[in-house]
Amino acid sequence: MDKLQIIEKKIKFNPQRIYRLIAKQAGMDINGLSEPCYKIKTKLFQHILYRELNVSEKEWKAFANESENTLGPKGKGNTYRVPFTYALTYLYYRFVRLNKAKMAETVLLYMLIKFYGSSYEKFFPEACQDPIFRYTIDNIVKVHLFYREKTIANALLFLSKYTQRKFFNRIKSNTEWYPELMHDFMHDSRQKINQSSRSFANAYYNNAANGKGIAIEVDSDDEGENKNMFQTTTGASGSSAAVEKFIKSMFVYKNYNRKTVEEAKKRSRIKSNLAENIISLIHERSSEENVKIILTSFLKQVLDTKTLCGPEFYKTVGQLMHKRNLKDSFIFKNLVITFADSLYENVSSTTHKANTRDKISVRIFVAFYLTISFRNLFC
Repeated sequence: MDKLQIIEKKIKFNPQRIYRLIAKQAGMDINGLSEPCYKIKTKLFQHILYRELNVSEKEWKAFANESENTLGPKGKGNTYRVPFTYALTYLYYRFVRLNKAKMAETVLLYMLIKFYGSSYEKFFPEACQDPIFRYTIDNIVKVHLFYREKTIANALLFLSKYTQRKFFNRIKSNTEWYPELMHDFMHDSRQKINQSSRSFANAYYNNAANGKGIAIEVDSDDEGENKNMFQTTTGASGSSAAVEKFIKSMFVYKNYNRKTVEEAKKRSRIKSNLAENIISLIHERSSEENVKIILTSFLKQVLDTKTLCGPEFYKTVGQLMHKRNLKDSFIFKNLVITFADSLYENVSSTTHKANTRDKISVRIFVAFYLTISFRNLFC
């Protein structure tokens, strides 16, 4: 029995469960990457994933070696014989075989995040300084991927879509694991990130040597800070500071506004008892990361204070929730749906009989409750 057969015999592959696990971790890292000098940590998550799949690191390593050994000179070296990389590549392959494009792209995105993390450790062996990192992002040559996409997080999202278009149908057309194609898939993904990271690191160290880099400070004690949060900071940094302030308000200080609940209920036409159950779950500490990721995505699409605080706010939220055919797992609407459905599933399994109408009303309620709460804090 070859190593692939051993894995396929042992593996516990629950598509929805695996997808949610990877999507949550990818979402947290994408959120983190909106900040300069963010370091990707994969060690804990890879052991969680191994345990979930019921396949050990040693078994993934044996599979990686066997697959690479079939490629002759192309498969020499240890670059792609990494157990965790092969585990993610295999999961991508499985989702493609199921024709689950959204799930496959999420796995691909996390693999790109992992590759970026490895490149970061390689090219930034010394302590990274936030101001210089931010200055480099804003001033690197305009054709550079990180400049063009504004943030490293956006660059990885762009690459996930690009690589998906290039490989999804090619992998899908093969009826079984094809070592050379899967090797090319890994190589193509890693190479682009490596090249961009290397040139970015060169620019960073050149800026550091020349004393370039402007610190951006946010004084949380300034009068009127809330209303000017998005004008007094630059790009993703201001949005991130605002989200952190809201998270602290909701989950540390336990702030709760009854008028906001009623307004969200009115706009979603949700049943009153169902809304109360959903609210209690939203305010649990376990919801913190989901709320943070949703609001970070929301601010990337709202962009300015005028939209957030002006009369167009409610129309904007409604339009975001009614967009169709969104394949990106990290678009505001899809993040809300994933979170809201998990809350509704929790409620319906204990106190409420599930039905489609209520499920949709919960999605709208969650979208408006979170965004109105955020708006009320800063406008």
